[in-house]
Amino acid sequence: MSTLFWGLLFSFCFVVSSPSWGYIGSDDALTVAEFSTKLSDAKAFFATGTKDSFLAGGKSVVYRVFQKPANKRSLVIFPGYGEGPLKYVETIYDFSLRGYNIFFLSHRGMGESQRLLANPQMVHIDDATKYYGDAVYFLDKIVAPLTTDQPVYLFTHSAGGLIGAHALALRPKFFAKAVLSAPMFEVNLHGYSRASAYIVGNLRSSTSYAPGFADFDARRATFAGQTATNSRGRWAVINQMYLDHPELTVGGPSTAWIMSVLAETAAEKILA
Repeated sequence: MSTLFWGLLFSFCFVVSSPSWGYIGSDDALTVAEFSTKLSDAKAFFATGTKDSFLAGGKSVVYRVFQKPANKRSLVIFPGYGEGPLKYVETIYDFSLRGYNIFFLSHRGMGESQRLLANPQMVHIDDATKYYGDAVYFLDKIVAPLTTDQPVYLFTHSAGGLIGAHALALRPKFFAKAVLSAPMFEVNLHGYSRASAYIVGNLRSSTSYAPGFADFDARRATFAGQTATNSRGRWAVINQMYLDHPELTVGGPSTAWIMSVLAETAAEKILA
């Protein structure tokens, strides 16, 4: 029962479509050759950005900045669970073409940031509110000094939406506008109560994988076995990213991560 339960519980984090590598349909009829050219251009632009970090809880939190002199507005991106900037290469490029300078934060223990446990594939946090402090520090110390003369916008996805919502509450005048894509405001328990979730969680080590999760091997991944995108070309790009950068691979959450996120998505927290 516990494996099924945790599989259903964690489904809120793996959305059926990605903001970065989504479906190429009739409204975006790129040919394979056109996509290849665009991806090449996007990677070239990505290489022009700067990579830096700050310390939070003794661990390195990594961010990237992409600026062009002609761009007069800025965009902060808070990505989803386990995501880093290499998954957003195309998105970053698209926003730059539309006149935005981009500030991308890899959340603590995710993306390019330093991992918190010995197993680098396990996403862990003992208190999800630490994400909010990291986000505010990023805004105050990194973004603000570089955007004094331009409006700043916010784009978030999934877990980044929960973090972004708190950043908006803590810094209500910082952003001109914000978009929260599939924000992680609620956990779909599929009929199970929160009390049941806490009981299951308390039976396991806080630094072990939540039941039903294990390390991910990109070498064994198949397009048919995933639900992240309907685009075979973009799926191949993502999977190749993990093959080229195994340090970015995510296997699943720790029990502590699940428990802390459950606490932060309780109704009294979301409606406060």
